[in-house]
Amino acid sequence: MLVVEDDLDDKEFIQEALAACGFQDAAAFLADGVQALAAMQGSRSLSRVPSLVVLDLMLPKLSGLEVLERLRAQPRTKSVPVVIFSSSDRPEDVARAYALGVNGYVRKPVDPSDFAAAVADMARYWLARNITADALR
Repeated sequence: MLVVEDDLDDKEFIQEALAACGFQDAAAFLADGVQALAAMQGSRSLSRVPSLVVLDLMLPKLSGLEVLERLRAQPRTKSVPVVIFSSSDRPEDVARAYALGVNGYVRKPVDPSDFAAAVADMARYWLARNITADALR
């Protein structure tokens, strides 16, 4: 799982929520869109393509939507599940994300316990329940 999140508080909340539900070692974290693309294209130290990419929308250098668009354009990453995890619920952001091929869009809850539950739900589904095409090869 790759989490692309520039907000240090949100990163810490995500790490804590993953640890609380048994996925403490499941995530690598990057802080901007350029780093995420470099990692996904193999020029950074990800040992393999992640089973899930969680993207914030408001990232430095490249937005989450720009990262999503570029991931979908590359053969190596076009089928990797991507979930937007953002504080935005603007209809145009949601519509654009789905038009670009996002697999899910989750609004970041403000309440800490709801935030942790949302992260746990994503991890349980995408990391423990979902079957990717690569897993069948």
